[in-house]
Amino acid sequence: MRGALLTVLLVIAVACGEATPAAAPSGGSTPPGTPSDAGDAQEYRTAATVLEVGDRGPQLCHAVAESYPPQCGGPAIVDWDWDAVDGEESASGVTWIDAVLTGTWDGVRFTVTRPVEPAATWSEPPADPARFAPGCDDPDVVDPSHGLDEAQVVIGDLERAGVSSIRVSDPSGPWDGPFVLTVLVPPGRGEEITGLIRPDYEGALCVVERDLPTMDELHALQDEVSAALTTDDGSAGDSPLGPDLGSVPDTERGVVVVQVIVADEAARAWVRERWGDRVVLDGMLQPVP
Repeated sequence: MRGALLTVLLVIAVACGEATPAAAPSGGSTPPGTPSDAGDAQEYRTAATVLEVGDRGPQLCHAVAESYPPQCGGPAIVDWDWDAVDGEESASGVTWIDAVLTGTWDGVRFTVTRPVEPAATWSEPPADPARFAPGCDDPDVVDPSHGLDEAQVVIGDLERAGVSSIRVSDPSGPWDGPFVLTVLVPPGRGEEITGLIRPDYEGALCVVERDLPTMDELHALQDEVSAALTTDDGSAGDSPLGPDLGSVPDTERGVVVVQVIVADEAARAWVRERWGDRVVLDGMLQPVP
């Protein structure tokens, strides 16, 4: 299932922004994906939680609060039929189900156009193996017995030292090689950062100088984007992106990935005008070819 945040980035110690339940788009904005002709509507497919409480009708949720029963807010769903699905749950006046839906998006509402599929039919693309590989071909090693336990001692300090990215190639996870700690640092700071690491961690280490934003800079940009998409009362702003569904810094690429309902060209152009290539969009509704 696609969660509240775009693809989970398996990068150690990245402080991700918490997604909040999305509000329905405000009446004064027209989010991307609005068909120019009602007879030429694009179909989209998505994995989401469908939740209905009281007389509000079913809602399409990609950010769900961890409570029981769950709570969320999202666009209204048209032509939803609880009798046509299996596996829904109900508690305290709330009914919900995780499912895969196909339908059209008019900028405000999602209209179901095909039979609803079980959540298990949704599969994410496989993780890029390069994301878990060491950052250099010949890691420096002082004591090969040092691994994750020793690396964790220095990770918190590195976050505060102004590095760009921290990741581990851990054989207990997707990586099938030896344990390696990789730290990406701004140009000219490699020797300094190595000096911070070595007193506590002597295992395999790659310190790579790369011209990327620091982790602090990405977190500040994440806050800036969130503020641009949300008004003071917490509702969706007047940007063409619709409600803020959540974001996460991708420190490996030096960008902030923002989840939106539809990542069409109009939305991408709006983002490029304000933040250039530092912000990328991840659409929760995927176009059906």
